[in-house]
Amino acid sequence: MTNRQKVEGDRRILVLGSANHTKLVTAYDWDKLPKNLNVSDFDTVILNFTPFQASDFAESVNVDLVPAWRQFARLIFSADSEVIAIGSPNFRLGSNPYILSDWWLPVDPLFVYETGHAIREVADGFAFYFAVVRSWTFYLQALGAKQPEFVSNYAAIADPQANSISLKIKTSLAETRFQRSIGFAMWFTLYRHGNPVKDSGAVSWLPETTEVSAVEAIDLILRERHGLQFEST
Repeated sequence: MTNRQKVEGDRRILVLGSANHTKLVTAYDWDKLPKNLNVSDFDTVILNFTPFQASDFAESVNVDLVPAWRQFARLIFSADSEVIAIGSPNFRLGSNPYILSDWWLPVDPLFVYETGHAIREVADGFAFYFAVVRSWTFYLQALGAKQPEFVSNYAAIADPQANSISLKIKTSLAETRFQRSIGFAMWFTLYRHGNPVKDSGAVSWLPETTEVSAVEAIDLILRERHGLQFEST
């Protein structure tokens, strides 16, 4: 796997959570999601969760328009896919009903919400991103399991031949001083009765940047990771 994914002409990129980006990508604010959006139509999906730190806004989101986990199941297990989440997972969407911040994943990340400034062991492929992160507000404690029935359904949606999912790789993209991940990437494998069916693309979760806005951070990812050339203003 390379640090830089396919260049701009080869990938369809979707940004959810901010719309002010290059015309080379499709982008929507969370409160302006179209009814016919399907994340599995794209190669790369960037989830900007930073607006949800305003709890009133998070509660106001129409959960019926938020892409369902079934779409993410198809996306994550499609060829050369990539999902990048940015921002604290300490939120829930909607009010009654509501969905949790890991609705789109086949695992249950267990986070601890603390703050700190020590950032170590930054992965080369994301050094450009952590150069604009000076502090963190959460870290990953463990990856828990979701309900077996949900995981089985997730697997079957991803591939009709599959009935289970396992974590293939979890790697830190940056760590605290006490070796906890403040940014991490995961890859999964689909199985049918113990036999591997296919592997997923990369699923990464990054902290919110502190030195630039989330919109600027996403533009950094589009430039540095995907090689997009932005329009002149």
